[in-house]
Amino acid sequence: MKLGQCFIIGCFFILTAIPCLSQELTFYEVVDNASVGLTVAPFAKGGLALSDIDRNGYPDIFCLRWNSPGYSRIYVNEGGVFQDIADQSPLEQIENLEDGTRTTMWVDYDNDGDRDLSMATTEGIHLLRNDNNVFTEVSAEMGFVAPKPGGFIVEWDCNTCGWADYDLDGDLDFFKASRSTEDQEYDELWENRDGTYFDVSNEVGFINQRFKHRGMTFGDFDNDGDQDIFMDGGSVPGFDNLFVNDEVSPGVRSFADVAEFTGITKTGDRKGCGFFDYNRDGFLDIYMPSAEFNHILYRNAADNGANWVGFILEGTVSNRDAVNSLVTLYTGEKNQIRLTRCGDNHFHQYNPWVHFGIGFDTEIDSVVIRWPLGLRQVLKDVAINQYHLARDSNVSLAIHNLRGEEVTSLFSGDFQSAGYRYAKWDGKDKNGHSVPTGVYIYQLRAGDFAAMKKMTFIK
Repeated sequence: MKLGQCFIIGCFFILTAIPCLSQELTFYEVVDNASVGLTVAPFAKGGLALSDIDRNGYPDIFCLRWNSPGYSRIYVNEGGVFQDIADQSPLEQIENLEDGTRTTMWVDYDNDGDRDLSMATTEGIHLLRNDNNVFTEVSAEMGFVAPKPGGFIVEWDCNTCGWADYDLDGDLDFFKASRSTEDQEYDELWENRDGTYFDVSNEVGFINQRFKHRGMTFGDFDNDGDQDIFMDGGSVPGFDNLFVNDEVSPGVRSFADVAEFTGITKTGDRKGCGFFDYNRDGFLDIYMPSAEFNHILYRNAADNGANWVGFILEGTVSNRDAVNSLVTLYTGEKNQIRLTRCGDNHFHQYNPWVHFGIGFDTEIDSVVIRWPLGLRQVLKDVAINQYHLARDSNVSLAIHNLRGEEVTSLFSGDFQSAGYRYAKWDGKDKNGHSVPTGVYIYQLRAGDFAAMKKMTFIK
Protein backbone atom coordinates (compact mmCIF):
# COMPACT_ATOMS: atom_id res chain seq x y z
CA MET A 1 0.00 0.00 0.00
CA LYS A 2 1.34 3.44 -0.88
CA LEU A 3 0.46 6.26 1.45
CA GLY A 4 -0.44 9.81 0.41
CA GLN A 5 -0.35 12.72 2.80
CA CYS A 6 -1.99 16.13 2.60
CA PHE A 7 0.01 19.08 3.92
CA ILE A 8 -0.69 22.75 4.49
CA ILE A 9 2.17 24.81 3.08
CA GLY A 10 2.03 28.21 4.69
CA CYS A 11 2.31 29.99 7.99
CA PHE A 12 -0.26 32.11 9.77
CA PHE A 13 0.71 34.81 12.24
CA ILE A 14 -1.30 36.89 14.70
CA LEU A 15 0.10 40.33 15.36
CA THR A 16 -0.85 41.95 18.64
CA ALA A 17 -0.18 45.41 19.99
CA ILE A 18 2.30 45.68 22.85
CA PRO A 19 3.21 48.70 24.96
CA CYS A 20 5.84 50.93 23.39
CA LEU A 21 8.87 50.92 25.70
CA SER A 22 11.51 53.61 25.70
CA GLN A 23 14.99 52.44 24.80
CA GLU A 24 18.36 53.97 24.12
CA LEU A 25 19.54 54.69 20.63
CA THR A 26 22.02 52.38 18.99
CA PHE A 27 25.36 53.76 17.90
CA TYR A 28 27.47 53.27 14.80
CA GLU A 29 31.06 52.24 14.72
CA VAL A 30 33.47 53.34 12.02
CA VAL A 31 34.94 50.21 10.44
CA ASP A 32 38.60 50.11 9.53
CA ASN A 33 38.59 49.72 5.75
CA ALA A 34 41.66 47.51 5.58
CA SER A 35 40.20 45.05 8.10
CA VAL A 36 37.31 44.24 5.74
CA GLY A 37 39.27 44.32 2.48
CA LEU A 38 38.19 47.73 1.21
CA THR A 39 41.47 48.71 -0.38
CA VAL A 40 42.52 52.26 -1.15
CA ALA A 41 40.83 53.54 -4.31
CA PRO A 42 42.77 56.68 -5.29
CA PHE A 43 40.25 58.57 -7.39
CA ALA A 44 37.45 61.11 -7.08
CA LYS A 45 34.34 59.19 -6.01
CA GLY A 46 31.03 59.89 -7.71
CA GLY A 47 28.53 57.18 -6.87
CA LEU A 48 27.98 53.54 -6.11
CA ALA A 49 25.89 50.54 -7.09
CA LEU A 50 25.01 47.75 -4.68
CA SER A 51 23.98 44.25 -5.70
CA ASP A 52 24.70 40.61 -4.93
CA ILE A 53 26.37 40.04 -8.28
CA ASP A 54 27.43 36.43 -7.63
CA ARG A 55 24.37 35.31 -5.61
CA ASN A 56 26.30 34.22 -2.54
CA GLY A 57 23.89 36.03 -0.23
CA TYR A 58 26.09 39.06 0.47
CA PRO A 59 25.76 42.46 -1.29
CA ASP A 60 28.73 43.59 -3.34
CA ILE A 61 29.96 47.12 -4.08
CA PHE A 62 30.71 49.05 -7.25
CA CYS A 63 32.61 52.24 -6.36
CA LEU A 64 32.35 54.75 -9.21
CA ARG A 65 35.21 56.96 -10.34
CA TRP A 66 33.77 60.37 -11.24
CA ASN A 67 36.78 61.94 -12.99
CA SER A 68 40.22 60.82 -14.12
CA PRO A 69 42.79 59.74 -13.07
CA GLY A 70 42.05 56.29 -11.71
CA TYR A 71 39.42 53.67 -12.44
CA SER A 72 36.33 52.31 -10.70
CA ARG A 73 36.40 49.28 -8.39
CA ILE A 74 34.29 46.15 -7.94
CA TYR A 75 34.37 44.73 -4.42
CA VAL A 76 32.83 41.27 -4.01
CA ASN A 77 31.61 40.45 -0.53
CA GLU A 78 32.81 37.09 0.77
CA GLY A 79 30.97 36.71 4.04
CA GLY A 80 31.65 40.22 5.32
CA VAL A 81 35.15 40.63 3.87
CA PHE A 82 35.60 42.30 0.48
CA GLN A 83 37.92 41.48 -2.38
CA ASP A 84 38.75 43.91 -5.18
CA ILE A 85 38.18 42.13 -8.50
CA ALA A 86 38.51 45.15 -10.79
CA ASP A 87 41.45 43.37 -12.44
CA GLN A 88 38.94 40.77 -13.69
CA SER A 89 37.27 43.48 -15.76
CA PRO A 90 38.26 46.01 -18.45
CA LEU A 91 37.49 48.96 -16.16
CA GLU A 92 41.10 50.20 -16.06
CA GLN A 93 41.46 50.06 -19.84
CA ILE A 94 38.12 51.80 -20.43
CA GLU A 95 38.46 54.57 -17.85
CA ASN A 96 42.11 55.35 -18.58
CA LEU A 97 40.90 56.47 -22.02
CA GLU A 98 37.89 58.47 -20.81
CA ASP A 99 37.65 61.51 -18.54
CA GLY A 100 34.65 60.67 -16.39
CA THR A 101 32.13 58.01 -15.41
CA ARG A 102 28.64 59.21 -14.62
CA THR A 103 26.18 56.38 -14.01
CA THR A 104 26.37 52.66 -13.43
CA MET A 105 23.75 49.97 -12.86
CA TRP A 106 23.82 46.24 -12.24
CA VAL A 107 21.44 44.48 -14.60
CA ASP A 108 21.05 40.89 -15.83
CA TYR A 109 20.67 41.79 -19.50
CA ASP A 110 21.16 38.21 -20.76
CA ASN A 111 18.87 36.56 -18.16
CA ASP A 112 21.55 34.08 -17.02
CA GLY A 113 21.11 34.82 -13.32
CA ASP A 114 24.21 36.89 -12.55
CA ARG A 115 24.57 40.66 -12.67
CA ASP A 116 26.10 42.36 -15.67
CA LEU A 117 27.34 45.96 -15.56
CA SER A 118 26.06 48.88 -17.61
CA MET A 119 28.18 52.00 -17.32
CA ALA A 120 27.81 55.44 -18.87
CA THR A 121 30.84 57.69 -19.24
CA THR A 122 31.49 61.10 -20.76
CA GLU A 123 32.44 59.31 -23.99
CA GLY A 124 29.74 56.68 -24.39
CA ILE A 125 27.96 53.67 -22.92
CA HIS A 126 29.59 50.37 -22.00
CA LEU A 127 28.02 46.97 -21.34
CA LEU A 128 30.12 44.41 -19.45
CA ARG A 129 28.97 40.79 -19.36
CA ASN A 130 29.55 38.92 -16.12
CA ASP A 131 30.66 35.28 -16.28
CA ASN A 132 31.48 34.01 -12.78
CA ASN A 133 32.84 37.43 -11.72
CA VAL A 134 34.94 37.82 -14.86
CA PHE A 135 33.75 40.78 -16.92
CA THR A 136 33.99 41.19 -20.68
CA GLU A 137 32.94 44.27 -22.62
CA VAL A 138 30.31 43.23 -25.17
CA SER A 139 29.01 46.66 -26.17
CA ALA A 140 29.99 46.44 -29.83
CA GLU A 141 29.04 42.81 -30.46
CA MET A 142 25.65 43.30 -28.79
CA GLY A 143 24.98 46.43 -30.85
CA PHE A 144 24.82 48.42 -27.62
CA VAL A 145 26.93 51.35 -28.78
CA ALA A 146 26.09 54.98 -28.18
CA PRO A 147 29.19 57.01 -29.04
CA LYS A 148 29.85 60.52 -27.91
CA PRO A 149 28.08 62.88 -30.32
CA GLY A 150 30.24 64.67 -32.86
CA GLY A 151 30.83 68.36 -33.32
CA PHE A 152 32.16 70.59 -30.57
CA ILE A 153 30.74 68.55 -27.69
CA VAL A 154 33.28 68.32 -24.88
CA GLU A 155 31.30 66.06 -22.58
CA TRP A 156 28.39 63.67 -22.90
CA ASP A 157 26.61 63.02 -19.61
CA CYS A 158 24.43 59.93 -19.36
CA ASN A 159 23.24 60.41 -15.80
CA THR A 160 19.57 59.72 -16.38
CA CYS A 161 18.80 56.27 -17.72
CA GLY A 162 17.05 53.03 -16.85
CA TRP A 163 15.97 49.55 -17.87
CA ALA A 164 12.45 48.26 -18.56
CA ASP A 165 10.63 45.92 -20.93
CA TYR A 166 8.72 48.56 -22.88
CA ASP A 167 7.56 46.22 -25.68
CA LEU A 168 6.47 43.24 -23.52
CA ASP A 169 8.73 40.71 -25.23
CA GLY A 170 10.28 39.40 -22.00
CA ASP A 171 13.66 41.15 -22.03
CA LEU A 172 14.97 44.47 -20.75
CA ASP A 173 15.29 47.49 -23.02
CA PHE A 174 17.31 50.63 -22.25
CA PHE A 175 16.26 54.29 -22.12
CA LYS A 176 18.57 57.30 -21.81
CA ALA A 177 17.13 60.75 -21.15
CA SER A 178 18.85 63.87 -22.47
CA ARG A 179 20.56 66.25 -20.05
CA SER A 180 20.88 69.36 -22.20
CA THR A 181 18.73 71.55 -24.44
CA GLU A 182 21.73 72.87 -26.33
CA ASP A 183 24.10 70.00 -27.03
CA GLN A 184 23.58 67.27 -29.59
CA GLU A 185 22.12 64.93 -27.01
CA TYR A 186 18.66 63.39 -27.28
CA ASP A 187 16.25 61.07 -25.51
CA GLU A 188 17.12 57.58 -26.73
CA LEU A 189 15.35 54.22 -26.51
CA TRP A 190 17.39 51.09 -27.24
CA GLU A 191 15.33 47.97 -27.92
CA ASN A 192 16.64 44.53 -26.97
CA ARG A 193 16.06 42.12 -29.85
CA ASP A 194 17.30 38.70 -28.78
CA GLY A 195 20.33 40.17 -27.02
CA THR A 196 21.22 42.79 -29.65
CA TYR A 197 20.28 46.43 -29.03
CA PHE A 198 18.83 48.76 -31.67
CA ASP A 199 18.20 52.49 -31.39
CA VAL A 200 14.44 52.83 -32.02
CA SER A 201 14.08 56.37 -30.69
CA ASN A 202 12.67 57.85 -33.89
CA GLU A 203 10.41 54.86 -34.53
CA VAL A 204 8.60 55.21 -31.20
CA GLY A 205 8.26 58.99 -31.16
CA PHE A 206 11.45 60.33 -29.54
CA ILE A 207 12.46 62.34 -32.61
CA ASN A 208 15.40 64.69 -31.96
CA GLN A 209 13.95 65.37 -28.54
CA ARG A 210 16.09 67.31 -26.06
CA PHE A 211 15.32 68.36 -22.51
CA LYS A 212 17.42 69.13 -19.45
CA HIS A 213 16.21 66.23 -17.35
CA ARG A 214 17.33 65.63 -13.77
CA GLY A 215 15.51 62.34 -13.37
CA MET A 216 13.35 59.74 -15.10
CA THR A 217 11.31 56.75 -13.98
CA PHE A 218 9.31 53.88 -15.48
CA GLY A 219 5.82 52.87 -14.37
CA ASP A 220 2.37 51.95 -15.66
CA PHE A 221 0.51 55.08 -14.55
CA ASP A 222 -2.72 54.22 -16.43
CA ASN A 223 -2.68 50.49 -15.50
CA ASP A 224 -3.13 49.38 -19.10
CA GLY A 225 -0.41 46.71 -18.94
CA ASP A 226 2.68 48.45 -20.31
CA GLN A 227 5.27 50.77 -18.80
CA ASP A 228 5.19 54.51 -19.37
CA ILE A 229 7.99 57.05 -18.78
CA PHE A 230 8.02 60.17 -16.61
CA MET A 231 10.89 62.68 -16.85
CA ASP A 232 11.24 65.83 -14.80
CA GLY A 233 12.17 69.11 -16.47
CA GLY A 234 15.15 69.79 -14.22
CA SER A 235 15.91 73.49 -13.87
CA VAL A 236 14.48 74.52 -17.25
CA PRO A 237 11.19 76.48 -17.18
CA GLY A 238 8.40 74.43 -18.63
CA PHE A 239 6.42 71.28 -18.01
CA ASP A 240 7.69 67.85 -17.08
CA ASN A 241 7.17 65.01 -19.52
CA LEU A 242 4.82 62.06 -19.09
CA PHE A 243 5.10 59.72 -22.05
CA VAL A 244 2.27 57.21 -22.37
CA ASN A 245 3.22 53.91 -23.99
CA ASP A 246 0.59 52.55 -26.40
CA GLU A 247 0.45 49.79 -28.98
CA VAL A 248 -0.83 51.64 -32.06
CA SER A 249 -0.98 48.49 -34.20
CA PRO A 250 0.01 44.85 -33.62
CA GLY A 251 3.66 44.84 -32.59
CA VAL A 252 4.10 48.59 -33.12
CA ARG A 253 4.48 50.91 -30.12
CA SER A 254 4.58 54.67 -29.78
CA PHE A 255 5.10 57.20 -26.97
CA ALA A 256 3.22 60.49 -26.68
CA ASP A 257 3.76 63.26 -24.11
CA VAL A 258 0.48 63.73 -22.21
CA ALA A 259 1.79 65.69 -19.21
CA GLU A 260 -0.18 68.89 -19.74
CA PHE A 261 -3.37 66.90 -20.39
CA THR A 262 -3.08 64.95 -17.15
CA GLY A 263 -2.56 67.83 -14.72
CA ILE A 264 1.26 67.86 -14.61
CA THR A 265 1.46 71.64 -14.46
CA LYS A 266 4.01 72.83 -11.90
CA THR A 267 7.31 74.23 -13.12
CA GLY A 268 10.57 75.20 -11.50
CA ASP A 269 13.79 73.57 -10.36
CA ARG A 270 13.04 69.85 -9.89
CA LYS A 271 15.60 67.54 -8.29
CA GLY A 272 14.66 64.09 -9.58
CA CYS A 273 11.41 62.13 -9.71
CA GLY A 274 9.84 58.81 -8.87
CA PHE A 275 6.67 56.78 -9.41
CA PHE A 276 5.23 55.31 -6.22
CA ASP A 277 1.82 54.46 -4.80
CA TYR A 278 1.77 56.55 -1.64
CA ASN A 279 -1.91 55.91 -0.87
CA ARG A 280 -1.96 52.24 -1.96
CA ASP A 281 -4.91 52.65 -4.28
CA GLY A 282 -3.16 50.80 -7.10
CA PHE A 283 -2.52 53.86 -9.28
CA LEU A 284 1.02 55.22 -9.39
CA ASP A 285 1.57 58.70 -7.99
CA ILE A 286 4.58 60.98 -8.66
CA TYR A 287 6.89 62.71 -6.21
CA MET A 288 9.59 65.32 -6.89
CA PRO A 289 11.73 67.42 -4.55
CA SER A 290 11.57 71.05 -5.62
CA ALA A 291 13.60 74.20 -4.91
CA GLU A 292 10.52 76.44 -5.13
CA PHE A 293 7.85 74.18 -3.58
CA ASN A 294 9.93 71.97 -1.29
CA HIS A 295 7.86 69.00 -2.47
CA ILE A 296 5.72 68.26 -5.49
CA LEU A 297 3.37 65.32 -4.98
CA TYR A 298 1.00 64.35 -7.78
CA ARG A 299 -1.75 61.99 -6.64
CA ASN A 300 -3.05 59.81 -9.43
CA ALA A 301 -6.80 60.35 -9.37
CA ALA A 302 -7.44 58.05 -12.33
CA ASP A 303 -10.62 55.97 -12.23
CA ASN A 304 -10.58 54.27 -15.59
CA GLY A 305 -11.73 50.85 -14.42
CA ALA A 306 -8.32 49.27 -15.10
CA ASN A 307 -7.15 46.53 -12.74
CA TRP A 308 -3.77 46.03 -11.11
CA VAL A 309 -1.76 43.90 -8.71
CA GLY A 310 1.25 44.66 -6.53
CA PHE A 311 3.90 42.76 -4.59
CA ILE A 312 6.05 43.66 -1.61
CA LEU A 313 9.08 41.37 -1.72
CA GLU A 314 10.87 40.47 1.48
CA GLY A 315 14.02 38.39 1.40
CA THR A 316 14.72 35.93 4.17
CA VAL A 317 17.26 33.82 2.29
CA SER A 318 18.14 36.60 -0.16
CA ASN A 319 18.85 40.21 0.81
CA ARG A 320 16.05 41.76 2.87
CA ASP A 321 14.86 44.16 0.13
CA ALA A 322 15.02 41.44 -2.55
CA VAL A 323 17.06 43.75 -4.80
CA ASN A 324 17.56 42.26 -8.28
CA SER A 325 14.56 39.94 -8.16
CA LEU A 326 12.86 39.34 -11.50
CA VAL A 327 9.06 39.15 -11.31
CA THR A 328 7.08 37.85 -14.30
CA LEU A 329 3.30 38.15 -14.50
CA TYR A 330 1.26 36.03 -16.92
CA THR A 331 -2.24 37.02 -18.06
CA GLY A 332 -3.60 35.26 -21.12
CA GLU A 333 -1.14 35.67 -23.98
CA LYS A 334 0.61 38.61 -22.32
CA ASN A 335 3.50 38.55 -19.89
CA GLN A 336 5.13 41.46 -18.07
CA ILE A 337 8.43 41.61 -16.19
CA ARG A 338 9.75 43.85 -13.43
CA LEU A 339 13.32 43.93 -12.13
CA THR A 340 13.67 45.23 -8.58
CA ARG A 341 16.60 47.59 -8.17
CA CYS A 342 18.25 49.73 -5.52
CA GLY A 343 19.51 52.83 -7.32
CA ASP A 344 17.95 53.48 -10.70
CA ASN A 345 19.61 56.62 -12.05
CA HIS A 346 20.81 60.12 -11.11
CA PHE A 347 18.89 61.55 -8.12
CA HIS A 348 16.70 58.46 -7.84
CA GLN A 349 16.43 55.43 -5.59
CA TYR A 350 14.11 52.88 -7.12
CA ASN A 351 10.71 52.15 -5.55
CA PRO A 352 11.05 48.59 -4.15
CA TRP A 353 7.36 47.72 -4.50
CA VAL A 354 6.48 45.80 -7.65
CA HIS A 355 3.43 47.12 -9.50
CA PHE A 356 1.63 45.76 -12.57
CA GLY A 357 -1.31 47.24 -14.42
CA ILE A 358 -3.40 44.53 -16.10
CA GLY A 359 -5.99 46.60 -17.94
CA PHE A 360 -9.44 45.03 -18.03
CA ASP A 361 -8.20 41.50 -17.33
CA THR A 362 -9.89 40.10 -14.24
CA GLU A 363 -7.71 37.04 -13.64
CA ILE A 364 -3.99 36.36 -13.37
CA ASP A 365 -2.74 33.02 -14.66
CA SER A 366 0.44 32.98 -12.57
CA VAL A 367 3.26 35.05 -11.15
CA VAL A 368 6.85 33.77 -11.14
CA ILE A 369 9.42 35.35 -8.83
CA ARG A 370 13.08 34.61 -9.43
CA TRP A 371 14.76 35.71 -6.22
CA PRO A 372 18.33 37.09 -6.17
CA LEU A 373 19.87 33.79 -5.03
CA GLY A 374 18.21 31.91 -7.89
CA LEU A 375 15.26 30.48 -5.93
CA ARG A 376 12.07 30.32 -7.95
CA GLN A 377 8.58 30.94 -6.57
CA VAL A 378 5.36 30.32 -8.49
CA LEU A 379 2.17 32.02 -7.30
CA LYS A 380 -1.26 30.86 -8.44
CA ASP A 381 -4.76 32.17 -7.71
CA VAL A 382 -3.42 35.67 -7.10
CA ALA A 383 -6.14 38.15 -6.19
CA ILE A 384 -6.18 41.38 -8.20
CA ASN A 385 -6.43 45.01 -7.05
CA GLN A 386 -4.35 44.49 -3.91
CA TYR A 387 -0.76 44.19 -2.72
CA HIS A 388 0.68 40.83 -1.72
CA LEU A 389 3.59 40.17 0.65
CA ALA A 390 5.96 37.56 -0.79
CA ARG A 391 8.88 35.99 1.08
CA ASP A 392 11.59 33.73 -0.29
CA SER A 393 11.59 31.13 2.49
CA ASN A 394 12.88 27.85 1.10
CA VAL A 395 10.21 25.11 1.22
CA SER A 396 11.16 21.43 1.42
CA LEU A 397 9.52 18.11 2.28
CA ALA A 398 11.79 15.16 3.05
CA ILE A 399 11.42 11.57 4.29
CA HIS A 400 13.79 10.30 7.03
CA ASN A 401 14.32 6.91 8.63
CA LEU A 402 14.34 6.45 12.41
CA ARG A 403 18.14 6.92 12.46
CA GLY A 404 17.60 10.46 11.18
CA GLU A 405 19.05 9.75 7.74
CA GLU A 406 17.34 11.36 4.78
CA VAL A 407 15.72 8.73 2.59
CA THR A 408 14.42 11.03 -0.16
CA SER A 409 13.23 14.57 -0.81
CA LEU A 410 9.76 15.04 -2.27
CA PHE A 411 10.32 18.66 -3.20
CA SER A 412 12.67 21.54 -2.38
CA GLY A 413 13.00 25.14 -3.47
CA ASP A 414 10.26 25.42 -6.11
CA PHE A 415 7.77 27.73 -4.45
CA GLN A 416 4.01 27.64 -4.53
CA SER A 417 1.47 30.00 -3.04
CA ALA A 418 0.15 29.20 0.46
CA GLY A 419 -2.61 26.58 0.65
CA TYR A 420 -3.22 22.83 0.65
CA ARG A 421 -0.71 20.64 -1.17
CA TYR A 422 -0.77 16.90 -1.88
CA ALA A 423 2.47 14.91 -1.91
CA LYS A 424 2.77 11.23 -2.86
CA TRP A 425 5.72 9.00 -1.94
CA ASP A 426 6.31 5.90 -4.04
CA GLY A 427 8.28 4.08 -1.32
CA LYS A 428 11.66 4.55 -2.98
CA ASP A 429 14.82 6.25 -1.72
CA LYS A 430 16.78 8.97 -3.50
CA ASN A 431 18.58 6.33 -5.59
CA GLY A 432 15.34 4.74 -6.79
CA HIS A 433 15.56 1.66 -4.54
CA SER A 434 12.48 0.37 -2.71
CA VAL A 435 12.60 0.83 1.06
CA PRO A 436 11.45 -1.78 3.58
CA THR A 437 8.18 -1.68 5.50
CA GLY A 438 8.53 0.37 8.65
CA VAL A 439 8.05 3.65 10.43
CA TYR A 440 9.39 6.79 8.76
CA ILE A 441 9.40 10.50 9.56
CA TYR A 442 8.44 13.21 7.13
CA GLN A 443 9.70 16.74 7.76
CA LEU A 444 8.30 19.96 6.30
CA ARG A 445 10.44 23.11 6.33
CA ALA A 446 9.39 26.62 5.23
CA GLY A 447 11.85 29.28 6.28
CA ASP A 448 12.08 29.21 10.07
CA PHE A 449 9.05 26.92 10.33
CA ALA A 450 9.60 23.15 10.69
CA ALA A 451 7.22 20.28 11.47
CA MET A 452 7.74 16.50 11.72
CA LYS A 453 5.25 13.64 11.70
CA LYS A 454 5.55 9.85 11.83
CA MET A 455 4.01 7.54 9.26
CA THR A 456 3.94 3.82 8.64
CA PHE A 457 4.90 2.53 5.22
CA ILE A 458 3.49 -0.90 4.31
CA LYS A 459 4.33 -2.64 1.06
